[in-house]
Amino acid sequence: MKNTEEKLNKVYDKYQAKMKSSGMAFLVEDATGNFKWQRETGDLVDNQPFAIASVTKLYATTIMLKLVDQGQIALDDRLNNYLPASMLAGIHIYKGTDYSNYLTLRHLLTQTSGLPDYFTESTKDQQSTMQRFSQDPVVTFEENLAITKQLKPHFAPDTKGKAYYSDINFDLLEPLIVTLTNASVAENYQKYIFQPLQLQDTYVYTPGMPYDFPGFWMKGQTYKVPNSLGAWPTSGSLISTKTDMMVFLKAFWTGQLFDAKHYPTMKQYNSIQFYPLKYGLGHMRFKSFGAPEIIGHSGSTGVLCYYCPKYDVFITGCTNEVNEAKGIRIVLQLANSFK
Repeated sequence: MKNTEEKLNKVYDKYQAKMKSSGMAFLVEDATGNFKWQRETGDLVDNQPFAIASVTKLYATTIMLKLVDQGQIALDDRLNNYLPASMLAGIHIYKGTDYSNYLTLRHLLTQTSGLPDYFTESTKDQQSTMQRFSQDPVVTFEENLAITKQLKPHFAPDTKGKAYYSDINFDLLEPLIVTLTNASVAENYQKYIFQPLQLQDTYVYTPGMPYDFPGFWMKGQTYKVPNSLGAWPTSGSLISTKTDMMVFLKAFWTGQLFDAKHYPTMKQYNSIQFYPLKYGLGHMRFKSFGAPEIIGHSGSTGVLCYYCPKYDVFITGCTNEVNEAKGIRIVLQLANSFK
């Protein structure tokens, strides 16, 4: 494996030399755990925690599939069986037809609801969350829901071959989980993921907590966003480390967290607006340009959590840089070190 390690180091050194953030860290392991490679730089040394952004969606997916396994909800159950009518009212009106009460759990987890994305789309009166991100606005689920209702959906639910990546799909899982379990999202993470896997450095960030982890680089500056970060417990508020993420990622893809019968359904993919990424149930897939397939999730701040089936290797890490395309390139090149 010495040659493989040399290739991995070469990839890391190349991107470290171009690093814009104040830290970068990656961990690569095979399925058996017999092979392990890791590198750390700057303020991400010593297995430093970082915000994992949308990789949080893998964890929220785990909770929902566990609740499906327990018979508390089915993937094709309509949301209006569980959520207040006022919450769903007017959320999806497409070409004059109201689909708000047609939405299902499957639509949310597969990004096939057609709902717009408040994070990247602006209303007439307000910029998108992404455009305001550096200002660290105080945002809430209620505000994000209201903005979503002002935006136009992109297609009707179940439109064949269509998916649109939208954070509100996963934000809606928070009230759904609370309704189904009579417990907070944080308590469900503890019960179904953190405790079983003994994850000591993973938690839900909530407003008021110490922001004692590195900020992220965006457009020439490093930012910390304590007001915004706590708004997305099921879509983007988790804090973790590359090591904890590795334990979780392996468990996610090896049937340790939910029934393995879900995998065939999970691996039915549709293209999303971020070409060439596709979305299955609760996760992303990249397979293009002759690169090996990787499945897992990215986060907008350069967080990567992917499995490469071709080489049977798992890759976790973070660049702490708002540049998802760069992060994907790093993961693919790390995976190709096993050729």
